[in-house]
Amino acid sequence: MIKEYIKYLKDNPEGYWFKAKLYGFGWAPAAWQGWLVLFVYIVAITLFSLTVSHRSVVVRRHTPNTQRGATPSTLKILIASRWK
Repeated sequence: MIKEYIKYLKDNPEGYWFKAKLYGFGWAPAAWQGWLVLFVYIVAITLFSLTVSHRSVVVRRHTPNTQRGATPSTLKILIASRWK
Protein backbone atom coordinates (compact mmCIF):
# COMPACT_ATOMS: atom_id res chain seq x y z
CA MET A 1 0.00 0.00 0.00
CA ILE A 2 2.81 2.45 0.85
CA LYS A 3 4.68 1.64 -2.38
CA GLU A 4 1.50 2.26 -4.36
CA TYR A 5 0.99 5.60 -2.57
CA ILE A 6 4.59 6.76 -3.21
CA LYS A 7 4.24 5.77 -6.87
CA TYR A 8 1.01 7.80 -7.05
CA LEU A 9 2.68 10.90 -5.55
CA LYS A 10 5.71 10.63 -7.85
CA ASP A 11 3.46 10.45 -10.92
CA ASN A 12 3.10 14.22 -11.10
CA PRO A 13 3.76 15.46 -14.67
CA GLU A 14 1.87 18.73 -14.07
CA GLY A 15 4.13 19.59 -11.12
CA TYR A 16 1.32 20.07 -8.60
CA TRP A 17 2.48 21.03 -5.13
CA PHE A 18 -0.35 19.03 -3.55
CA LYS A 19 -2.29 16.01 -4.81
CA ALA A 20 -5.49 14.42 -3.59
CA LYS A 21 -4.82 11.56 -1.24
CA LEU A 22 -5.06 8.12 -2.77
CA TYR A 23 -6.99 6.89 0.26
CA GLY A 24 -9.14 9.05 2.49
CA PHE A 25 -10.03 12.72 2.34
CA GLY A 26 -7.72 15.68 1.78
CA TRP A 27 -4.52 16.64 0.04
CA ALA A 28 -0.89 15.61 0.51
CA PRO A 29 2.34 17.37 -0.48
CA ALA A 30 3.57 15.98 -3.80
CA ALA A 31 6.54 18.29 -4.47
CA TRP A 32 9.21 20.00 -2.40
CA GLN A 33 7.26 23.26 -2.63
CA GLY A 34 4.26 21.59 -1.00
CA TRP A 35 6.44 20.27 1.82
CA LEU A 36 7.90 23.76 2.28
CA VAL A 37 4.44 25.34 2.50
CA LEU A 38 3.36 22.71 5.04
CA PHE A 39 6.54 23.22 7.11
CA VAL A 40 6.16 27.03 7.14
CA TYR A 41 2.51 26.64 8.17
CA ILE A 42 3.37 24.32 11.07
CA VAL A 43 6.15 26.66 12.24
CA ALA A 44 3.85 29.72 12.02
CA ILE A 45 1.07 28.04 14.02
CA THR A 46 3.56 26.71 16.58
CA LEU A 47 5.22 30.11 17.07
CA PHE A 48 1.86 31.81 17.34
CA SER A 49 0.63 29.30 19.91
CA LEU A 50 3.65 30.10 22.07
CA THR A 51 2.70 33.80 22.10
CA VAL A 52 -0.90 33.29 23.26
CA SER A 53 -1.31 33.73 26.98
CA HIS A 54 -4.17 32.52 29.14
CA ARG A 55 -5.09 36.11 29.98
CA SER A 56 -5.46 37.18 26.34
CA VAL A 57 -7.99 34.42 25.67
CA VAL A 58 -10.01 35.05 28.85
CA VAL A 59 -10.24 38.84 28.40
CA ARG A 60 -11.55 38.61 24.82
CA ARG A 61 -13.99 35.73 24.85
CA HIS A 62 -15.65 36.63 21.57
CA THR A 63 -12.47 37.00 19.50
CA PRO A 64 -9.65 35.03 21.09
CA ASN A 65 -6.12 35.71 19.86
CA THR A 66 -5.90 32.13 18.63
CA GLN A 67 -8.46 32.92 15.93
CA ARG A 68 -6.59 36.06 14.87
CA GLY A 69 -3.37 34.11 14.24
CA ALA A 70 -4.57 30.68 13.16
CA THR A 71 -7.25 31.83 10.73
CA PRO A 72 -4.98 33.94 8.45
CA SER A 73 -2.32 31.20 8.50
CA THR A 74 -4.88 28.57 7.59
CA LEU A 75 -6.26 30.73 4.78
CA LYS A 76 -2.73 31.25 3.43
CA ILE A 77 -2.01 27.52 3.29
CA LEU A 78 -5.36 26.86 1.60
CA ILE A 79 -4.59 29.51 -1.02
CA ALA A 80 -1.09 28.13 -1.55
CA SER A 81 -2.43 24.60 -1.99
CA ARG A 82 -4.90 25.78 -4.64
CA TRP A 83 -2.44 28.17 -6.34
CA LYS A 84 -0.33 25.54 -8.08
